[in-house]
Amino acid sequence: MLSKINFPVGQPRNSFSLKQDSILGSIYDKIIRNHLEVTKPDKN
Repeated sequence: MLSKINFPVGQPRNSFSLKQDSILGSIYDKIIRNHLEVTKPDKN
């Protein structure tokens, strides 16, 4: 149940549970694939 998962401020990433790590991984994937656009500036 997601409502019982929390991410306390200052909690080191290496101490996250498997559920916390999986949730962050899913969020990261969705941002990278669907909501992030990267372009290079034109040199001219």
